[in-house]
Amino acid sequence: MTIRQRLRSALWRVPVQQEVRDELAHHVELRTREFIERGMDPSRARAEALARFGNVSQIEARLARLGEGRNRSFARHDWWEEFRQDVHFALRQSRRQPGFTAAALLTLALGLGATTAIFSVVYAVVLRPLPAAEPARVVMIFTAWKQGLGGLAVGNYEYVRQRTTTLDQMAGLQYTSFNLADGATAARVLAARTTWTYFNVFGISPLHGRTYSADEDQPGRAHVVVLSHRFWQRRFAGDSSVLGRQVRMNGEPYDVIGILPKSFDEIGDTIEVFVPIAFTPERLAMHDEHYLEVYGLRKSNASLAQIDDDLSRTAQALRHDFPEDASQISFAARDMRDYLVGDYRLRLYVLLAAVTFVLVIGCINVANLLIAR
Repeated sequence: MTIRQRLRSALWRVPVQQEVRDELAHHVELRTREFIERGMDPSRARAEALARFGNVSQIEARLARLGEGRNRSFARHDWWEEFRQDVHFALRQSRRQPGFTAAALLTLALGLGATTAIFSVVYAVVLRPLPAAEPARVVMIFTAWKQGLGGLAVGNYEYVRQRTTTLDQMAGLQYTSFNLADGATAARVLAARTTWTYFNVFGISPLHGRTYSADEDQPGRAHVVVLSHRFWQRRFAGDSSVLGRQVRMNGEPYDVIGILPKSFDEIGDTIEVFVPIAFTPERLAMHDEHYLEVYGLRKSNASLAQIDDDLSRTAQALRHDFPEDASQISFAARDMRDYLVGDYRLRLYVLLAAVTFVLVIGCINVANLLIAR
């Protein structure tokens, strides 16, 4: 079908409903004339013709559906037929001029390959949302120093957690490691001690089992462990019967209570096991050791600017209450995705634009070759 024929078909095609309506009206008119020729009054003849047809609206709707199905079937047939002809034509031309074909394919392959590779990186780093229930609400809380951003002291974390009004949840994380023994084998594993709210901030439900509760995030009760999906697959070969088993970490028994989903490996990164952090009263009283990584789930109506204002008021109160340990303290909030990506976002976008431009140049070159032929 030529372009002119396609345009004519698209612009002058009569809708199926109109075709059905006109066809039914024509048949009603024929039957009415038949009754008039038999001697009926015109109005009575039309009424009789309509009565013989039955429910005209139902008939019209059914015929319209059949007509639309017919048109779709014809369109699919025409498309496949044209596609088959185009493929056959392209293959014949390729066999006739293999040099031209190789040059065109190489040009397009270079452009498409580079663009696809860079877009994959941009999507993984910038575009793909965090594997959290509400990724746009997850923020990171920092201690703001003159030289940059850092972690929070445990006492400062608890102080902020009790006083903030713009966050629904807060969670703390401390990196560590354990010697894990299961049966006769032992290995060094990367671990994280977290508050029990850590998984709630991300809205992550375990793949198997459960995460630890507030009661288990207490000194003397923190002998439970949650496994990352990556570690579960590598160490236990994906065996779900590990739930309820006991493993020894640093010589102490821990009960395996949960296994996280694979998507959480992106957030947990290299972390293999999670255990409760179980702050002691002594640690909660510390305001001068800033090692705690802090996450928050902001309220749905709170902006980052409002969170910063809230943290600024809290820092002012903290400096007043603990002038010796927190005289220079201030806090800052950052969107988690923006903080993780940092200044790489603009660089990746520029790189993607560059390779896309290369693809456009390749397409233009192929088009020029076709025109030259």
